[in-house]
Amino acid sequence: MAATRYANIEFAHKKLEIGWTWINPSLQGTGFNKHCKFLLLSFGFEILGLNRIELKTSHLNLKSQKAMMKIGAIREGLFRKNIINDDGTLRDTMYFSFINDEWPEIKQRIFKEFMVS
Repeated sequence: MAATRYANIEFAHKKLEIGWTWINPSLQGTGFNKHCKFLLLSFGFEILGLNRIELKTSHLNLKSQKAMMKIGAIREGLFRKNIINDDGTLRDTMYFSFINDEWPEIKQRIFKEFMVS
């Protein structure tokens, strides 16, 4: 099983977020998530005409941050104490993004294997 989706869609500002990703351990490291992100990014920039696609994660989730950077996302910064977790603890959130001006180069460099001629 796996899940990843669009959220916080703001068409008036031509942006959205990709998140709530969960990948079964049996699919981790197979390229499955990378392919999913390629499809979501391609549709967002090339069909929906977005200017920006955001990703975010806990500042403690270094594995997720590494994965975001591996697919070409730019680390933008830390939002301090912006979420209260279910257990009442505070979470700092690391933000990443892609923007439309950078997408063609990222697509060619990072996602080349998924492009159809």
